[in-house]
Amino acid sequence: MRRLSREFAVLFLVLSFSLIFIFVILSLLAFQRVIKEEYDVFLNNKVNSVYEWFAQLKMPAKDLISSYENDNIIPEDYDLVIEKDEEEEKIIVDKIWISDAEKTELSDVKSGFYNINDEVAYLWKYLSQSGKIYILGKIFNRDVMEELSKYLGDDSTTFLIFDGKYIIPQDFSEYNIFIRSILEKEEETYVMPFEVAGEFSNAFPFIKDYFLIDKIEVGDSYFYVIQEEALKSSVTSNILMNMIIVLSIAFLVTFLISAFINHYLSEIINKILKGFDSMKRGNHEKIEINSKNELGIIASELNTTMNYIEKTSRELKNYNKELKIYSKKAREASNAKTEFLANISHEIRTPMNAILGFADLLLNQEKNVEKRKYISLIYQNGEGLLSLINDILDLSKIEAGKFEINYEPYNPKNLIQELIETYSQLARIKNIKLISKISNDIPESIIGDKFRVRQILTNLISNSLKFTEKGYISINCEYVDEKIIYSVIDTGYGIKNENLEKIFEAFTQEDGTTSRKFGGTGLGLTISQKLANLMSGEITIKSTYGMGTTVKLILESPVMKKENSEVSEEISENNVLPIEEDSGKDIKEINRKILIVEDNQANRILIKKILEQTNFIVETAENGKIGLEKFKKNNYGLILLDLQMPVMDGYATIEKIRKADTHIPIIAFTAHTLVETDEKIKKAGFTDMLSKPVKRKDLINTVIKYLKTPQKVEMKSEEDIQPSIKKDNYEIYERIKKFSSQMDMNLKEAEEMFGEFKKYLEKSILDLKENIKKDDYEELKRIGHSIKGTGGMYGYPEISDFGKIIEEYSKNEEKEKLITTIIELQKFSEEKVFKYI
Repeated sequence: MRRLSREFAVLFLVLSFSLIFIFVILSLLAFQRVIKEEYDVFLNNKVNSVYEWFAQLKMPAKDLISSYENDNIIPEDYDLVIEKDEEEEKIIVDKIWISDAEKTELSDVKSGFYNINDEVAYLWKYLSQSGKIYILGKIFNRDVMEELSKYLGDDSTTFLIFDGKYIIPQDFSEYNIFIRSILEKEEETYVMPFEVAGEFSNAFPFIKDYFLIDKIEVGDSYFYVIQEEALKSSVTSNILMNMIIVLSIAFLVTFLISAFINHYLSEIINKILKGFDSMKRGNHEKIEINSKNELGIIASELNTTMNYIEKTSRELKNYNKELKIYSKKAREASNAKTEFLANISHEIRTPMNAILGFADLLLNQEKNVEKRKYISLIYQNGEGLLSLINDILDLSKIEAGKFEINYEPYNPKNLIQELIETYSQLARIKNIKLISKISNDIPESIIGDKFRVRQILTNLISNSLKFTEKGYISINCEYVDEKIIYSVIDTGYGIKNENLEKIFEAFTQEDGTTSRKFGGTGLGLTISQKLANLMSGEITIKSTYGMGTTVKLILESPVMKKENSEVSEEISENNVLPIEEDSGKDIKEINRKILIVEDNQANRILIKKILEQTNFIVETAENGKIGLEKFKKNNYGLILLDLQMPVMDGYATIEKIRKADTHIPIIAFTAHTLVETDEKIKKAGFTDMLSKPVKRKDLINTVIKYLKTPQKVEMKSEEDIQPSIKKDNYEIYERIKKFSSQMDMNLKEAEEMFGEFKKYLEKSILDLKENIKKDDYEELKRIGHSIKGTGGMYGYPEISDFGKIIEEYSKNEEKEKLITTIIELQKFSEEKVFKYI
């Protein structure tokens, strides 16, 4: 409870103590600076004293030489005296013991220091009044340096360095300093004079002595002059001692003040905290603080707040009761919305498939130009409506956070070529040039979601075609820093600057005239931008109104390395798939072996035939129980598993399979598009999902994606094998032709599969009649669901509708309606299927 007051007191203590400490330190630094400046002057005088001493060293030479020449008194004050005239050189004094060779070398000496017989001597020439030249020398030993040191004074000393020798006075040892320290400091600073700290002083054990050093050159040797900064060390010691005393007193005073502050604040803060605690418990007990400062104001405001909270809490209880009711309704509405979107899309897709199918049939039959125009409009608008349904579902999935991106290798060059081929005809109709520009550095294979990239580029190209009346549309591609950049550039109407920001909003276009003139819902760019963001990318737009627009899709797309590549090749135009040659025979056979678990016989036969054409080994099971038994006895590379089956459905089957094998790819078959269904399938452990009705290309590509040994597909052309059904039976012929196109079969094979469909339909109608007599609604519902999935597979959306109605009536046990529907299904089948097959 006293934490804040303690922190405040400690803060005050630290702040006050820090200010006093800083003041003392600054004072010490100021004193030391003044003292150093004074010592700089002292040192300069000492340096001059060295020169004076040398001058005094030479001064006796005149009298000594004169005494020698006049009275023959030997000048013993010097260690070397050589007399030199034109005829000879005569050694008068030799305390160095030079040799004849050294004497000859010294005949032409210059003033300076010399190393003679391991002695350092200072030599100079002297011209006497008689005209003779004398070479005078003085050995510089410890005694001479002691003499020079005394000449400099008690607070100074010096030492000589010449030819690697150190000449040190006797009293140098009394200084707490090492020559090594001086030389190292000199190398660091390069500035004269410089300061050196010695060893710890005797007067104050934890304070070092300081020395100021300068260097002078005399005859190729160096004298280091050392000025003792005794005053500085003394001042530092005294100030440090005083600083300790002052800081101790300051600490004591500030500690007492902070303790008082701590006690005062903690008492008031504890009262305030008790007030908050009472609010937390809901007691709302008022607090009393007899103070007019800020803490008293806080206490007063806290009491006011308690009154307000007490009043508000009562109101919130009432609001919470209402909120729970509204929240429940909102969740129900959200679930209803999601369910509605899924159901309505399914409801619309079924009749739309019928509309588009019949419109396509009518286009092929109708010869009248005007009627063909009307039918074409029906077909185009139906496709537009189907595209809108897909956009709304995609947007719903993205906003629900249940939209997943599938990253796989793909070739961006091939993608652009496919888009050019798709839209070239539309561009020619509008008399617009459709071109592409692909950079040379585009990789052959990058990682990304090709399907979603195609979806985005399709939206961008469609917009450009819609808003461009003349000129060109260019699809460009470049690769920079592991990012693929797709650009769609057009010379269309362009976009006004003030409308650029809002075009990514859902159901928003540039203005009302855009929608009226060109149509559209405004969902395309919204979904494209959201898809780009999901793929860690972005879409940028630059536009000049009246001149054109440039839209860029930028995505992070690392290059697929060949050595790690497991690219799933799609079915090419000549229906040839690559075969891996490096796998063992057993592994290749397992990877080619597929189990189909599907209760619908016609679908089983169709899928089995498609996969066997691709040289896969296929086994089938009519329900989950049989499929599970086959799984336990055999090794499969992949399982295709229907979700709704009798005896054991897909969810129960995969649960048991996954307990034994967590790696085998299992693909779900489903007719649902509900977001929750996708999520449920993923949680159940399915590897992927295929929606019914499934196309051959989608089926093969999905299988190849998860199996590593795809085989060669050999297809027979339509010219080789023709169906027995003649073109006179136009309607059934067109259905077979369309079915063969979707499933990449020749017409003969498609006709055979229609025969299987006929057998399945006949048996299903008989089973319906038998079970309606038994009132077995569960079996009726199962048969209806099976018919619903089969009709779409074989190009009969009408039969799918019958299956859906039977499934619905079976759930509600509406027997009379079921009988009527079964009769209608039989009548339709006899007229549209049995009659011709």
